[in-house]
Amino acid sequence: MYILSTSTVFTMDIRPTCTIIGAGIAGLLTADTLTRHGCKATILERARHVGGRMATRHAGGQSFDFGTRYLFGRSARFRTLLNTWHRAGLIAVWQPDLSEAELRRVHDSPVYMGIPEMMSVPKSLAAGLTIHLLKHVTAVRIANGAWSVETECGHFYMSQALVMTSPIPESLALLEAGRVALPTQLLTELRAVEYASCLALMVHLDGPSGLPSGGALALDGDPLSWIADHHLKGVSAHPGAVTMYAGPEFSKQMLHAPAEAVTQAMLRAARPLLQASVVSTQLHRWQYGHPVRTLQTSFMAALDDPPLILAGDAFGTGDCESAALSGIEAADYLHSTYCPSS
Repeated sequence: MYILSTSTVFTMDIRPTCTIIGAGIAGLLTADTLTRHGCKATILERARHVGGRMATRHAGGQSFDFGTRYLFGRSARFRTLLNTWHRAGLIAVWQPDLSEAELRRVHDSPVYMGIPEMMSVPKSLAAGLTIHLLKHVTAVRIANGAWSVETECGHFYMSQALVMTSPIPESLALLEAGRVALPTQLLTELRAVEYASCLALMVHLDGPSGLPSGGALALDGDPLSWIADHHLKGVSAHPGAVTMYAGPEFSKQMLHAPAEAVTQAMLRAARPLLQASVVSTQLHRWQYGHPVRTLQTSFMAALDDPPLILAGDAFGTGDCESAALSGIEAADYLHSTYCPSS
């Protein structure tokens, strides 16, 4: 506290500071947890919305979830979160047609969908947090014992600690751009992480899709692996809002192909399953759709001085649950290790 006169008092915020790259579920829960611990957390997100792959798009009077398909919980900690979100009306139990592989993965957990959309949970988490959208980070550097995060528009964000929740190849590129060297063993482990891409086609039909009443159909193939009807799910107010997901091989081969070629191939495969005609389409390319080779730890403390933590769905089982727990546990570690008295 600095007293300049008997009538004027200025205070200085001395809370520990942390910059978080990425406003997906991992980044949001990192910031939420740090804030609860009394730390000052700032999220930088290059997209125009929060949520990462917990994504919803509104177009032509329709609503489309086009990223994370559903939520489930194996751990007690994440099930507690799911129960909290359920009571708050952010998610609801859903009974889609799952494949045998998905049923084994879900095990005995209920399956949840977002209400009224998958972005409901991240939007709720974002309330009250400090988040800067449309901030494309180009480099992270160590400057005077702290982190300097540089954005495309020339802004710099300084903090004592840094948490990177973006896909591992993107995080490594930012570190390299700022000439930040990681220990060789850690770098080798991080470079071993692999992702599968995923193509998501949002389709506006001129009537009901004809899909099963559960609102989704698991195909587990190529070019299609999953189709969801958002009207049957309750996401879209009107019939005819469908998202199709391509299988891994098709997505890999066609990731950079012209949109028209991708769209036509996916529509041809879906034609026997749909009873309505196509009005319009939008294609989204998830380059880092989901990790297929992860690190079997909840996060990585890559540097100590200044603190650097890598977190996200690349740690654990590679799904939304592991991303959420990664963010929470990274924040708990950061708080207990570097600012236990805050």
